[in-house]
Amino acid sequence: MILARGNVTFDTRSGCIRAGSTEHVPPGPGIVLEVLLRTNSIVSRDALLDRIWNNRANGPDAKIVDIYVCKLRHLLTAIGADISISTSHGRGYGIEPPGGSTAEAVVPVTLLHEAAVALRRIAPSLARKIESYGPHLHRELA
Repeated sequence: MILARGNVTFDTRSGCIRAGSTEHVPPGPGIVLEVLLRTNSIVSRDALLDRIWNNRANGPDAKIVDIYVCKLRHLLTAIGADISISTSHGRGYGIEPPGGSTAEAVVPVTLLHEAAVALRRIAPSLARKIESYGPHLHRELA
């Protein structure tokens, strides 16, 4: 599945993240990124740790989440992302959209793509409107 926020797209299957450039995200940080992109709220460190390692008794210390977030922040900067990972002290982490902390809807790109393809056949002007939600969709639909 491809998730998108701001100018960033993340392919959960391949682990590739794209904005100005493309990079591969290792599995651990990739899980953290996927959870944060799917959520419009703050996600606790414990919830992220549970998602990475189902059985925390056998998993590493909770600080590994902080390390993964640090790696993701560097990666987002390196690829020219217009989103960032914010810290809510005592609560967890979240995605900060471009231009501030206003919540932004997360819509998987695949759903928009499927809707645009179906609508292109029956209502081309509506399909163009859906395509306008992201330049990556225009490339996929071309």
